[in-house]
Amino acid sequence: MPDPHPQLPCLDLLHLPAVVLDAAGRVKAANARIERVLGLPAGLLTGRDFHALYRDPADRATLDFVLAHPSAADEPLREDEHYLPSGGGVRLPVLISASRLPGDLGDLLVTFVDITRVKEAENSLREHFAYVSQLSDTALEQAIALKHQNTAAQ
Repeated sequence: MPDPHPQLPCLDLLHLPAVVLDAAGRVKAANARIERVLGLPAGLLTGRDFHALYRDPADRATLDFVLAHPSAADEPLREDEHYLPSGGGVRLPVLISASRLPGDLGDLLVTFVDITRVKEAENSLREHFAYVSQLSDTALEQAIALKHQNTAAQ
């Protein structure tokens, strides 16, 4: 029987971490970039249930959504925020994209974009705005107190 996806060796040409999952969520192929992120060699990934890599049930639920998403059959699912377990035990924030590969097997190409720096920038901005808001509240309170002092002195 001919290989239905002879293009799978080209996974290593992708600049993003990527896996090919079968309809049940088992890894059929993985590139070197996903190996580095997960900390597992392809030999240990191939044939393994991708769900088993996830410790957090919410992360598994996101993967289930991607696997079952009806639009992935016709049009790729793009950029759903997700956390991928990394080799160091850290949950890596990523944008996940998925698209069905041609053929009747229901195989899914899933790629991941690391958004750690984006999340760090968002957190930094939130902290900055909270600090500025606190300063603004303090300045407003001081201005009101000063106004009351001036009114009382007159």
